[in-house]
Amino acid sequence: MDWQTIREEIEGDIKIVAISDTHIPDRAEGLPEQCMTYLRDADFIFHAGDITSLRFLESLREYSKVYAVRGNIDPTELSELPKFITVSIGSVKIGMVHRISSLGGKQYALNLMERNDIDLLIYGHTHRPSIYRKKGFVLLNPGSPTTPIPPFIIKPSIAIVTIRSREIAVRIVKLS
Repeated sequence: MDWQTIREEIEGDIKIVAISDTHIPDRAEGLPEQCMTYLRDADFIFHAGDITSLRFLESLREYSKVYAVRGNIDPTELSELPKFITVSIGSVKIGMVHRISSLGGKQYALNLMERNDIDLLIYGHTHRPSIYRKKGFVLLNPGSPTTPIPPFIIKPSIAIVTIRSREIAVRIVKLS
């Protein structure tokens, strides 16, 4: 597994928009306008894979600094993206991977978080939003802002992560 580690020296409250499984342009033309509103206010954007186009990834960088991992259907032009990344922002360590199943499932992911002092692990692949907390760790799947599965039950979604000191607040935003 190629693993990248980054440290961001930043103070104050931090706002992160977490997205995944955008599939632009192969399954969707673009992000919903409501999503763009959140991106404009973000300090960082974390994309958990299945971006499917370098052009779209570059467009995200117009909003904020972007961290991204490679998804299972991302093309060769995105092969430089790591499969796993950790980013320390202030005193909070965030990990990101496309599929936690590639880490051996939820319990393995929690063990990995504990061994590596990762406070928040962002993942995608399922196209379904989820927040799971255990022993002070947070597993977050923001869902998909463009292609939720199944679309007649699950709404398009993103996640907003706010970091204040060591406090991590996470919420799913359902897009209309």
